[in-house]
Amino acid sequence: MKNNIFKRLISLLIILIIVSLFGGIIYCIITGSKYLLPMVFVSMIIPVVIYLIVWVKKVFSKSDERGFDIDGESDEEK
Repeated sequence: MKNNIFKRLISLLIILIIVSLFGGIIYCIITGSKYLLPMVFVSMIIPVVIYLIVWVKKVFSKSDERGFDIDGESDEEK
C-alpha cells in the first residue's frame, strides 16, 4: 500500500515539474528572457532522464523476478 502511494506522489511531482517547465518557457517567451533556450533544453532532457530511470529500474527488477542472486545462482540451484 505504501509503495502505491509513493509511486503516485512521485508521479505527481514529475508532472508538476514538467508543467512548471512549460510555464517557465511561456514566461520566457512573453518577457523575452535570455533563459529561453536553456529552459527548452531542460524541458527536453528531463523527460528523457525520467524515461531512462524507469527503463533501468525495469531491467534490474526483471533480473530479480527470475530469482537470481547477486552471485548469479538461481533459487533452484541452492
